[in-house]
Amino acid sequence: ALIKVQLQAIVILLVFDMNYMTKIIGLAEAVSPSAAAILSTFIDEQKAKLKGGATLGNKPPSLIARLWGLVILGFVGYFVIGMIEAFAQQEAADEDERANTTLLVKHKSDSRAKFPDRVERKGAAAQPKETLRSRKVL
Repeated sequence: ALIKVQLQAIVILLVFDMNYMTKIIGLAEAVSPSAAAILSTFIDEQKAKLKGGATLGNKPPSLIARLWGLVILGFVGYFVIGMIEAFAQQEAADEDERANTTLLVKHKSDSRAKFPDRVERKGAAAQPKETLRSRKVL
């Protein structure tokens, strides 16, 4: 983490160095003079924002800023929808578990009603009550 912070500081210093910015604008001008003019204007506006906290004039947000805002809004919306779906799946699983438990209890009570001569014992097979009584007598 310490090395990462140092590298980030070096990159920021290089990016905001005026000589470095002049070279970038010069390269952009070699490719496209109109792109260099746009880049130069953008850099000047960003400097004014950074220093004064306000833009040069009251211009509405650029198209790129609006698109970026929509992208971020999409990410947040996708996250919220994912969370809602996860909560819904968990609630459905809990409801299924409750329904299974209810059915199991109902099945056991139905089994007792249909076969009253059977006794449930853990680890052993169910045996008729008469058999159990006869063993007690002997």
